[in-house]
Amino acid sequence: MSAAPTPKPRKNMTDGERAQVVAAVLALLSNGASPRREPSSKSPPSSASR
Repeated sequence: MSAAPTPKPRKNMTDGERAQVVAAVLALLSNGASPRREPSSKSPPSSASR
């Protein structure tokens, strides 16, 4: 496990699934790490995605 730099739950991921994962990660990072970094007008509220 430690050998893998990034955890991959699935080996076969479609572009759609990967896009959702990336969007979720970016949302969590932007909301948790630095919410004020990106303007709310630029990106839709995270509550809308959920």
